[in-house]
Amino acid sequence: MPSGVEHTVVELVVVAVVELSPRAGAISRAREFKPDTRAARRKGEEQLDRYVPAVTRYYQQRIDAKQGSDSTRQGAITDEVARQCIKGGSVLFVGEVIAYPLCEKKFECVK
Repeated sequence: MPSGVEHTVVELVVVAVVELSPRAGAISRAREFKPDTRAARRKGEEQLDRYVPAVTRYYQQRIDAKQGSDSTRQGAITDEVARQCIKGGSVLFVGEVIAYPLCEKKFECVK
């Protein structure tokens, strides 16, 4: 993750055709997983407001500097971003919060 972004752990950046829509074409997403509560979803949206521009800048800079096509994992990821996540000549990611249900907290004492 690019430096300069507070809380730099993005749960998932999807570098693939996640969705194909007639108007938008392929859409790549940066995903944040949060518990299914209003507060957690809001926090996820706030985090994505920072992550998505940072991830976009990071890969745009790598592509512009021709830093893909090397033997590293990051090079392979950069190549996939260049192949899958370009709209109008620029890298494009869409943020998405994925909510998961909270587990029930049931405790049982056993001896």
